[in-house]
Amino acid sequence: MGCGFSSRSWFCYPNNPGEARFLTLEEKVHAIRRGQESSQSSIEQKQFKKTQFVQTLKDPISWLFLLQALTLMFSNNLTYGQQNLITTSLGITKLGSTLVAAAGGGFTVLVYIVGTYALRRWPSNLAFHALIYCLPP
Repeated sequence: MGCGFSSRSWFCYPNNPGEARFLTLEEKVHAIRRGQESSQSSIEQKQFKKTQFVQTLKDPISWLFLLQALTLMFSNNLTYGQQNLITTSLGITKLGSTLVAAAGGGFTVLVYIVGTYALRRWPSNLAFHALIYCLPP
């Protein structure tokens, strides 16, 4: 089972339903059977298949995930790497540049608070929330 550390929480994800400690034996059997019925395959595959790779390249959803990842990386680069260089090149002092960055951080905290409230108020459509929060980048 692979575990990773993220912020203050530990997340442990099982490699397959048979290794999921949080499932009972009956739930494990049900999950494995459901997976086998839907995909006609075993519960764990460790072999690269060229046909699956080609299918992924043809899938528009995969390209949308790539676009989202790239836009979020570009926005993080601007926020953490280039913003101070841009503001100082405009003639703003280093202290002023730091204040501009702090204002951006304050806006981010405000968006997180509003987003948390919106998710609690309207939890049914998570994809819509993700779309709204990814528009600024």
